[in-house]
Amino acid sequence: MGYQTVSPDTIAHYLGIKIGDVYDPEKIRQNFHALWDVGLLENVHIEAEREAGGVTLLVTIEERPIIKDIEFTGNKKLSSSQIRDVLKEGKAEVKVGGPLSLRDIARARAVIAEAYIAQGFRSATVDYKIEDLSKTEKKVIFQIDEGDKVKIASISFTGNEHVSAQTLRNAMHKTKVAVFWRILSDNTVYSQANYEADVESLKGVYQARGYKDVVIKDPILDVYVVNPDAKPNKIKRKVRLTIPIVEGDKFFTNDLTVVAVRQNGQPTESGQTEVFPNQQLVKQFYDLQPGSVLNRDRIVEGLAQIETLYKSRGFIYSYPNPVFKELPDHRVDVEVQIFEGDKFYLGRLEVQGNTMTRDKVIRREFRINEGDAFNALKVKRSQDRLQSLGFFQEKLEVKQTQGSAPDRVILSTDLEERSTGELQLSAGYSSLEKFIVAASIQQRNFMGKGQEVGAGVNWSRYSRSVNLSFTEPYLFDKNVLLGSAVDIMSVAKKAGAQKIAILTAPNAK
Repeated sequence: MGYQTVSPDTIAHYLGIKIGDVYDPEKIRQNFHALWDVGLLENVHIEAEREAGGVTLLVTIEERPIIKDIEFTGNKKLSSSQIRDVLKEGKAEVKVGGPLSLRDIARARAVIAEAYIAQGFRSATVDYKIEDLSKTEKKVIFQIDEGDKVKIASISFTGNEHVSAQTLRNAMHKTKVAVFWRILSDNTVYSQANYEADVESLKGVYQARGYKDVVIKDPILDVYVVNPDAKPNKIKRKVRLTIPIVEGDKFFTNDLTVVAVRQNGQPTESGQTEVFPNQQLVKQFYDLQPGSVLNRDRIVEGLAQIETLYKSRGFIYSYPNPVFKELPDHRVDVEVQIFEGDKFYLGRLEVQGNTMTRDKVIRREFRINEGDAFNALKVKRSQDRLQSLGFFQEKLEVKQTQGSAPDRVILSTDLEERSTGELQLSAGYSSLEKFIVAASIQQRNFMGKGQEVGAGVNWSRYSRSVNLSFTEPYLFDKNVLLGSAVDIMSVAKKAGAQKIAILTAPNAK
């Protein structure tokens, strides 16, 4: 009884019963949760009426209304589509056509409010109301008061005994004090996401000074009203940030060693690297001598240099990993574990998406050939050279996939051609030349060969010229550039004599 959209068949399905079944109250009791968890019903009451021919189940339900429409009001900084994306990312979508759930709506409201706080609108409020469209259909309206963005009035620190506050403030690139020269910067608005990014920068300042265990805590926010006497819609708020820091102890380098490990992280029998000598790899950390400050920046730089060395030899899946062992007197042994992996080669170079540019024009820009040891640096350089041609999309990418053999790599380009032609027209007038007309046309990828061809015309009363230009960047398919420009017509007529009057002023005395 009481159903509008939920049919008796649906209820019987979730209760796991049908006409003719043996009456089993325990089964109905267990399956009741399945019916309730569907979320379509607000209230359910089940009664059993015994009769001579069997048992009649009387199920009285109160259906949840259906959401017919969802509306957002008051939102200017975030569009309705952006809010829907936020709800989707936060797994808090309220869907049209679904049953109305106050719990789901409250969850959506909280996610929207969090999104505004992340954008710097700390005074934003989000509420909702539900309008009746019919007995079973409702409209959900999220009412948003965005408030204003909270600017940062000051940034201070506690616990920073060994690093000055100014040094720390300078290290924060996304969280800045609102001063007049940053009037156009969004970094002067407090954002939790920006702050969390700057926490890593603050840690880096300390870790470069040997404080490897530094802790940067969440800031203490003191939000206040700048103009308390203003009208409510004119009130401006600012925030004072106080960042607590636990510096910890300062550590120094003891011994720095390099050891070769297997893929599972266990050292090899000899511990010696095979591609490069251990001692050569240790030299990448030249600043970290015994007794020096344990500088995480230098460790990261050394690791990057080692990774570059290996990738330039085709060991694209090698990786170094530092392991720290604390010793007495705040000294630390640093063991750089290196998994060298296998050497890879370029199996095939695939060119795709070039509808006009010929394959050889693209291939000749690659600094690595099929069969060569795979060199990640040369691949990056090749990508830059392709980009500099100006023939393809702005963000060109060279993709890397597994080849036909375990030690082979396929490089592929998914190109998108862009216009390489240029036409310029101009006109002017002078009392001597009268009308002046100039036109030029240029094609930087002539017939897809990478050649540059141009023509220009200048036409006026006393001078006329036509010129052609041609540039071949790879003469005879070698890295030799040939360029020429020819005037095929140049005519200059002599203008009539002109009288020019020069006025001179007497010398001042």
